[in-house]
Amino acid sequence: SEVRLSGITITENIGDLIGAIYVKNGRLEIEASKLLKNNAKKGAGLLISNGEVIIKENCEISENIASGNGGGLCIEGGTVAIENAGISGNSASFGGNIFFDDGRLTLNNVTLSEGHSVGGYGGGLFVNYSEDESEAQIEFLAVTFSQNSAGYGGAVFTKRALTIQNATFEENEATEQG
Repeated sequence: SEVRLSGITITENIGDLIGAIYVKNGRLEIEASKLLKNNAKKGAGLLISNGEVIIKENCEISENIASGNGGGLCIEGGTVAIENAGISGNSASFGGNIFFDDGRLTLNNVTLSEGHSVGGYGGGLFVNYSEDESEAQIEFLAVTFSQNSAGYGGAVFTKRALTIQNATFEENEATEQG
C-alpha cells in the first residue's frame, strides 16, 4: 500500500511499541509535516520495517522519546530517503535522533541536532552491525550533526565500517569516547 502525508502534525501519541507512524512493507511519503513529542518503545516518531519512506520539504521530527531504539526514527530495513528536513531533540537508549539497523538510508540537506542517547550510544545517529553489510548502506549529502550527546559517539556511533562525507560536525559531546 502507498500513503502520502502533506502538511500534517502528529503529536503527543503514546504507544507500547509505536508512537506516531509505523511502516511495514509499504510506501510512505511525508512532506511539510511534523512528528512531535511522541513516546514509544522504539521509533517514537517513525518506525520503518522493510518499507520505502520518503521524508522531504521541511519536515520536522522533534522531541520524540523512545525507551529503546531511535527516538526520532528507527530503521529496521527498507529504503529511507530524507531531504530538506530537521531531526532534533529526540532521545532514546540507542540512537537519539536515528537508529539504523538495516536497509538503505540517504540523508540530503538534513540537520541532526540535540539528539540524546540515554543508553549512551549515538546521540545523533546509531548504526548497528549487519550480517549482510552489502545490503545496508548510508549516503550523506550535506548533513549537519550539531549539539548531539551520548556517552559514546555524541554525533555518530557505529558498529560497522562507515564512510562519512559531505557532513559538518558542530558542538557534539561524548562523555566517554567519540
